[in-house]
Amino acid sequence: PVKRIEDSVECTLCKYVLSFVNVLLENNATVKEIEKALEVVCVILPAEYHKQCKNFVDTYAPVLVELIVELDDPNAVCQWLTLCGKSNNKFIS
Repeated sequence: PVKRIEDSVECTLCKYVLSFVNVLLENNATVKEIEKALEVVCVILPAEYHKQCKNFVDTYAPVLVELIVELDDPNAVCQWLTLCGKSNNKFIS
């Protein structure tokens, strides 16, 4: 099968982390709740992905918190970070 850019490891990891955080938090999460969810998300992955997930969260955590609050859409956040396809970075005013 042909591998699309959206299927990159970074893109898949980004979407997984953000989807998990969205499910965990439901709506109207505080910044502290988002930060806590980001700390927990890597633990539930299979062991071989822990380090990569932790690196992703450590690298993007500050901006992820802001984008999760602002956009509330895992696909939009991952695109904004240019991890999944192209981004205009026009989502945040």
